Amino acid sequence: MKKALLSITLAAVVLMAGCYSCESYHEMKGTGPVAPGCENKVYWDDDCMTLAEYMIEQEQAAPAPAKAAPAKAQPAEVCWDTKGAVKITKTMPDEVQLNQPFEYQIHVKNVCNFDVSEVMVVETLSDNFAVSSTDPSATRKGSELSWMLGSLAAGDTEVIKVVGQANSTDTIEHCATVTYVVPSCGSVAVVVPAIQIAATAPAEVLLCDPIPVTYAVTNTGTGAASNVVVNEQLPSGLVTADGKNKVVFEIGTLARGETKEFEKVLQAEQTGRYAKTAVVTADAGLKDNADTVTVVKQPVLAITKTSPEKRYLGRTIKYDVTVSNKGDAVASNVVVTDKLPGNAEFVSASGGVSPANGELVWNLGDMAPGASKSVSVTVKPAREGRYVNRAAAEAVCAEAVDASSATNVEGIAAVLLEVIDVEDPIELGKETTYVITATNQGTSTDKNIKIVCELEGSMQYVSATGATNGKISGKTITFAPLAKLEPDAKATWKVVIKAVSEDDARFTVIMNTDAIGRPVQETEATQFYE
Repeated sequence: MKKALLSITLAAVVLMAGCYSCESYHEMKGTGPVAPGCENKVYWDDDCMTLAEYMIEQEQAAPAPAKAAPAKAQPAEVCWDTKGAVKITKTMPDEVQLNQPFEYQIHVKNVCNFDVSEVMVVETLSDNFAVSSTDPSATRKGSELSWMLGSLAAGDTEVIKVVGQANSTDTIEHCATVTYVVPSCGSVAVVVPAIQIAATAPAEVLLCDPIPVTYAVTNTGTGAASNVVVNEQLPSGLVTADGKNKVVFEIGTLARGETKEFEKVLQAEQTGRYAKTAVVTADAGLKDNADTVTVVKQPVLAITKTSPEKRYLGRTIKYDVTVSNKGDAVASNVVVTDKLPGNAEFVSASGGVSPANGELVWNLGDMAPGASKSVSVTVKPAREGRYVNRAAAEAVCAEAVDASSATNVEGIAAVLLEVIDVEDPIELGKETTYVITATNQGTSTDKNIKIVCELEGSMQYVSATGATNGKISGKTITFAPLAKLEPDAKATWKVVIKAVSEDDARFTVIMNTDAIGRPVQETEATQFYE
């Protein structure tokens, strides 16, 4: 029996991945495992040696063993094939006594950064070693103990404890091997993209208002959606700001959980209810849609203006203005303006409004659909003519409207006929003069003023003068018609007669004009005495 070894080998079995290292080289040559510390050496290094060479070198250098108490176990590493992922380190006492129980340990470590599975350690026992127990429990088959450790996580170590005793003085040599499975896995993520669209638009707008529509497309699935496109066909009467009847937005690729928003401003060409559907599509047949409805309304103003068809000069004219909302939306900030006719004096206006630069302005506020409001203005014409008054109304988003009303202003001729005698009474044989005056007290020119005078038997015609020429025929004096008599104007005629007999005489004047249309008679009494 050989002299006791320096120690019962603290064997380390390392199975790791590598190239032609020192240990790989000796393994290929069949010269056995290499010495401890050879993991990082290459075969051409001077100190690249086999385990056998290492043991001989150590034995020659060691002093003769002294008889002393058994030493405690010191770990040593014996390595070969560094291509593995699991390292085994065994700790055993240097020497033990015959038939005395002792314990040694096997450390199994995953030296890689990935998990290994189906790790199995097999320990081959010497014939002179009797096993008492193991932790964990082992499966025994002849001289072999085996442990199925299962999976070993990266960096983890499993410790196996073996208790037994030597039943002869032969050297105990136990060898351990390890097998395992290194997973080579590949993964492919299975994703399901899903797209969802939301569209928002105002529920109600006025015809003049823009219609902002917001679209939001979200990928609610687990993978990217490609070739994402939004399409929306607009109903008749609804267009984009640039006049198109379709909305198209190409999004492209939409990542998982990503949302993209965009906005289009639409414009209605007429009132009505506009329902539309935005559709989003993507590869793999993905599709979703969102509906929006917008009602487009408009206030519609109507205006009427009334006034009397005819007024005489000197009288006032009242113009009544009525504004109503015939539309289906509130008319906001309704304003009525009225341009006063020329040659007319402002008298009054409803609401206490006063003119500025010949114009009246009423702010009527808001008017609900079907509502109406009225205002009025009174003026006094300065002369004859046709007086036209115009009013206009406007409101937010409503077309402006206007209306006019005309009144014919006419003057009235009012000719006053007066006759006086200059001398009264008169003696027979004496003369007196009758003064005939026609005064137009009206507001209109009168035309064709005709004067006819009648003499009684006690009177003798002497002469006739005045605004027009007169002539005598029997006892009747007829003056030529006066073409016209302006308002406030006067025309005078004079007739001279002689008293020829005592009488309470009457001088008669008859007047007719175009305006009067029927004769007007005036007489003057004069006493004739002897």
